[in-house]
Amino acid sequence: MTLDAAWKELLPRLEAELSARQSACFYQGDDEAWIAAERLLRMSARLLRALYRATPEDRDDVVQETILKLQSPRIMQRLRAAGSPAGYVLVMMRNALTDLAKRRLREIQPEEPFEEMIAVEVSEEEGQKAEDIERMKEALKSLRPEDRYLLRMRFWKGMRVEEISEVIGVSYSATAVRLFRTLSRLRQAMGR
Repeated sequence: MTLDAAWKELLPRLEAELSARQSACFYQGDDEAWIAAERLLRMSARLLRALYRATPEDRDDVVQETILKLQSPRIMQRLRAAGSPAGYVLVMMRNALTDLAKRRLREIQPEEPFEEMIAVEVSEEEGQKAEDIERMKEALKSLRPEDRYLLRMRFWKGMRVEEISEVIGVSYSATAVRLFRTLSRLRQAMGR
């Protein structure tokens, strides 16, 4: 049985359970339906893990977040209306995984200010170098903290793009694109 067929078979049970929960004070829930939904979500999560290199903990978080979203009647209507329920669920999970990676990146505190990282002793003869350093400091301040963190990992810590993608939990290509865009913004902020 395909994932789509399994979701289509399970949807009526989940919808019935949700409507029973909303209409009755005391009801016998269909726990087996939610267990089956979790099983299908875990199968889907394995596909995402291969794409995004998610850790088992991330996979569990995404599965739980998706189960919570599925308990909304509005989401359930969208799932039913989708041509491919399994595809809709995969998109929900992919978005949850992306949100998790973004939250993780925002939560990371810089280890040291960039001013200290760029501190270079400059002799009076190297006045142009001092101006470049000041422009670099100002340009770095204009970037978002998560972008500065990416630059720190790539250029100050010497990490490869693949290593950075594993740290932040995003695919290699998404990390490379983000670094490219950050460097473009940095060049623009420096007037180059």
